[in-house]
Amino acid sequence: MSATWEQAREEWSKATQMGWQSIQEFAIVGRILIELKEDKEQTPHGTWGPKLATLLNMETRAAANTLASRLMRIAKHMPMLELKKPQNMNSALALIKKETQMDKPKMVGWTKAAEIELGSLPAGFSRNTLAQDQKKKDDISAMCGFPVGGRIEIGGEKAKAIAKAIETLACRYDSEKAIAERAAEAAAAAESLPKTAKEKLEAAARKMERELAARFDTEVEARVSPLREKLQREYVTQAEETERLRQVRAGIRGMLTRDEFNLIRTCLHPDKQPEDKRDRYNRAFEIFNRLETAVNDKPATRTAPAGQSFADMKKAASARGIH
Repeated sequence: MSATWEQAREEWSKATQMGWQSIQEFAIVGRILIELKEDKEQTPHGTWGPKLATLLNMETRAAANTLASRLMRIAKHMPMLELKKPQNMNSALALIKKETQMDKPKMVGWTKAAEIELGSLPAGFSRNTLAQDQKKKDDISAMCGFPVGGRIEIGGEKAKAIAKAIETLACRYDSEKAIAERAAEAAAAAESLPKTAKEKLEAAARKMERELAARFDTEVEARVSPLREKLQREYVTQAEETERLRQVRAGIRGMLTRDEFNLIRTCLHPDKQPEDKRDRYNRAFEIFNRLETAVNDKPATRTAPAGQSFADMKKAASARGIH
């Protein structure tokens, strides 16, 4: 049996007692209102507000809508309310609000979420610093793979990713700072040396730099050379396969000229055939269309690039201004 406005009036008149029984009546009225709101036969367009005001004895439609909304919320959360047994509508609505807030993830600013995740932020990464230092914000975004900012869920995936990025960057910045400090100390020590000792130190440093560069080139060439040879072998294999396929296709090409192909296709077109033979000609037409590759132009061929040593690649990069 579908809900009616008369039924709603009867149940609303019962909901005058105080205590838990009144909440149960409110829920019954709320369930009926939910049905009536969806039932366009009982509640045609434009009649919801006036009927609510009459039913609930409210002076304005806005007040009636507010009360109806509360009754329907009570009906939707009745399983929880049956356990808590609130004694009035305000208590019931307060319980519903608390329950729905518990279901929602708590959202805070991204710096606060990271601080909660880590317990405390590292030195140089205070919430104020993160909000003002665009470089650090960009570095964190690059490490996380998404732009940081706004409000995020406490303990969520974004908060965990941001916290991890901050820890990693803090270690990196500390290392870079320590290296810069040691370099400054070494430069200051070198400046304090006598001229002759300083020249000897600079000559030794240049010699070491050349030796390291030569050793680096040798080791890189030793590792790159097998890879280059492997790639060249694979390229040759692919080139041979490409040539084989080209020759196969070349054997097919030339069988028909474009005019000959179009002539036969026109003859096979199903629209020109008797009605009882169109299915057969339609199939033949589709099969023949696959032979159009026989009249395509010959594909361009490619030549294999010559292999380069690491030294050749360095010279080419230097010529282009890449160091």
